Parts: sequence; structure tokens; C-alpha cells
Amino acid sequence: MSPGALLEIDSFADVPVTVEVRLGCRPTTLEAIAKLEAGSIVPLDRAAGETFDVFIGGLLLATAEVVIADGKLAIRITDLFLMDASAYAGTGM
Repeated sequence: MSPGALLEIDSFADVPVTVEVRLGCRPTTLEAIAKLEAGSIVPLDRAAGETFDVFIGGLLLATAEVVIADGKLAIRITDLFLMDASAYAGTGM
């Protein structure tokens, strides 16, 4: 897949999307949520140093690691799960 495969669909290039980075999750109860306060620590299902999942429109796009870029929190893509746009040709997708 070429690095710019996502942008090969010119008719959709200007459609705004939201990138969501999920750090992890944890099953809990409403009682536990009600007891949360400033300073509470909520353990997640990922170990320190693991990559995070990156979603667009609810679809898994990539995994990434957290970095600092120009003094701001950012992500560095480690694995990309996109299919080349040509793979959809003639499939009705």
C-alpha cells in the first residue's frame, strides 16, 4: 500500500473525520463510578509502554504510541490497517 493510499479517494479528501485514540478500557460498576473523585486512579487493560488503538468512525485505523511533538501530546502511528482504495473497486463498498 502506498503511504498516501487514504488520500487517493479525491472525492472524499475534504470530508472531516474525528480521530479517536483509545488508551484502554476497564469493566466497572456504577457504584465504582460514583465513588470516583479527583486524584482517583483507574487501572486500564494495557501495560505501560503498549501501543494504543486509533479509530476513525468507529473503525480500527491503526495502533500508535504517545509522543511529544512541538510541546504537544501527539501519536506516532506504529501499524496501519488501511486497505488500498483500489481494493474496493467493483465491490459496492
